[in-house]
Amino acid sequence: MTSSTTKKPLISIIVASYNYENLIIETLDSLLAQTYKNYEVIVVDDGSKDKSVEVITTYTQKYDNVYLYTHENNVNKGLATTLQLGISKAKGEFVAFCESDDYWHPQHLEKKVEVINQYQDVQIISNNLELFGDQATIDSYNNYFALLKGYLKPGWNHLDITKTINYIPTFSTVMIKTELLKGLNYDSILPAWLDMWLYIQILKYNDLYYIPEKLTFWRMHKSSYN
Repeated sequence: MTSSTTKKPLISIIVASYNYENLIIETLDSLLAQTYKNYEVIVVDDGSKDKSVEVITTYTQKYDNVYLYTHENNVNKGLATTLQLGISKAKGEFVAFCESDDYWHPQHLEKKVEVINQYQDVQIISNNLELFGDQATIDSYNNYFALLKGYLKPGWNHLDITKTINYIPTFSTVMIKTELLKGLNYDSILPAWLDMWLYIQILKYNDLYYIPEKLTFWRMHKSSYN
């Protein structure tokens, strides 16, 4: 891997919003509390029926690095189209994702930019996370995370994409080179597995850099699933 440098790349944070008018406040506040400051927040609302757009607009009016985009006529087009719209607007060298019901540790971006500066050819970075919310749902993930521990080690990981396991549990933990994202196929056979579909394409040619620190807080709902 290449040697370290010191730079402050622009990071584009993409938030896909859908009917979380109350929860997205905590999400956006955590993004705006990052210790690393060279970033933009791109929120794409996917046809929310609640007051999400109104809530997000209060942030775009207050902060010059927060942007809101919607689909034409505010229709619901699904996650794949929503992410592609956000990626098309991204000006950063890397894209980080945060789901609109999750939130980040204040050093989330700082820790990942340290990796970018240390390894110039890194393409995809993920981190450990903390589950919170519905306890029964949290408990149902115990076996999955025990399995992940057997595959992921701190630092570089060359992963077997033929295994039916999602090595990155949630979009809210991942940062990917923007140009790499723009070249992916988003037509997942199973829309609910869009994230895994994208990671398979990336990990076929790139190693994952894994940060063991819990930099993401992943909200568990009763409807959550692997």
